[in-house]
Amino acid sequence: MKKLLSAQVAAGLLIAAFGLLMLLHVLGLRGLIPPELIWGKGIGSLSISPLTVEFLSLTVLALFIAVIAARAGWLPSHAPKITAAAVWLLFALLLFHGVLDLIDPVLNMPLFLRPFTLILALLTLRLALSKLPSSGQEKDEEKP
Repeated sequence: MKKLLSAQVAAGLLIAAFGLLMLLHVLGLRGLIPPELIWGKGIGSLSISPLTVEFLSLTVLALFIAVIAARAGWLPSHAPKITAAAVWLLFALLLFHGVLDLIDPVLNMPLFLRPFTLILALLTLRLALSKLPSSGQEKDEEKP
């Protein structure tokens, strides 16, 4: 997998994807996209407002982007092992969510979008397998 896609490219693709998801949620906040399109029909049954859910989603996506950027070496990280563990945790979360997307027949998500989360999980796995950029080890992209 290391030869097919560098960790830097995987990080860039992940940040772009999460950035687009943030844009989708901002459009939902502005009322340009109905919350049911983003969250499915169950959003109306929540005891908290869709506005709160959108702000929470934006916060989590921003955290994901920060962790990915730190792991790629684009943001300073004073705890590279914690950043690496956070990327592994993100991989597990995306993998679990992706498998549920594929097997849950009740989801309102269109079938062609269901593999999207698994693709994000694979990109996150690629980033998780890279060496720590600030640990003094060589980055895997610099190897011949």
